[in-house]
Amino acid sequence: MRYLTAKLSLLLALTTVVVQLEPRPAAAQEASESERLRGLFKRALELEEAGSWVEALAVLDEIAKSKPTAAVLYHQALCHENLGRVATASRMFEEAASRAKGEGDTAKDIPEKADKRRAALAGRIPTLVVKLAEGATGDALVGAEDWSDRLGEKRPVDPGTYEVKVRRAGGTLKVRTITLAEGEAAEIVIPGPKAKTEPAPPPPPPPRLLASSGASTAPAGAATSWIPTQAPSSSISTGSASPTGSVTTRTARDARSSH
Repeated sequence: MRYLTAKLSLLLALTTVVVQLEPRPAAAQEASESERLRGLFKRALELEEAGSWVEALAVLDEIAKSKPTAAVLYHQALCHENLGRVATASRMFEEAASRAKGEGDTAKDIPEKADKRRAALAGRIPTLVVKLAEGATGDALVGAEDWSDRLGEKRPVDPGTYEVKVRRAGGTLKVRTITLAEGEAAEIVIPGPKAKTEPAPPPPPPPRLLASSGASTAPAGAATSWIPTQAPSSSISTGSASPTGSVTTRTARDARSSH
């Protein structure tokens, strides 16, 4: 009897352990996750109330990974608006209003609120147009985003500084850096590649001086002395060079008188 009682007690203990180790039903897990998300949403609202928009947005982004409801999108947009990202805020207000229409009564007040905030932002959103010059080719990049599919189109952007580049076969070339404030509009035309120019020919060599037979050639840039080899045509040279190196000449009359 004692053996049977001990065996039943061990079996009961093992059954209890197995039950505890079994995964909870899906409904229970979902309830726990929903409770966690509600707690995060409450925390985000508290941070918004305190004006901590960066921290509130971080919490809302975490919620949106699991449950991007219209209310979450609306408050994400509200954070972006207060952080100066007016184009992003306007886009997310529009998305929140659209999603709210499919959520029924739980989000019935969101479309009206979102539309009002979008309307208030309309005049504050900067716009940028990027186009290629006639005959130019390549992919237009604004920051890291490829704008090639919407060239020539006016696009809303958040205020800030943007680097416009063009990507061609030879690589990526920076075209311009532009800073846009709220309400500003700009247009950038990406030029074609510069035409290749041939290098200028080298200058001609300096003229060479030809020395007479028997004379030595002076180094480049040095002065050259010339010594005549015969007297001028008006006289007959019969003399010899004087010790000083000059030429002494005798006329024909001097030659006759000497005879």
